[in-house]
Amino acid sequence: MSEVLEKYEKYSVELAALEDIYITSRYTPRVFEENEVKRLKSVIDEVVKCLGGPVGQGG
Repeated sequence: MSEVLEKYEKYSVELAALEDIYITSRYTPRVFEENEVKRLKSVIDEVVKCLGGPVGQGG
């Protein structure tokens, strides 16, 4: 199984939450707890690392 697919399966709930946050952020303000932000940020960091780093960074 590819590493990307493994990350998707491992973090499907967090990735769905990020999608919802992105879509609703235009319409509804939301306050996040620090632990929520840290958890989502760690998922983003792990997925970006898996994909080879930030776009435009030559990674």
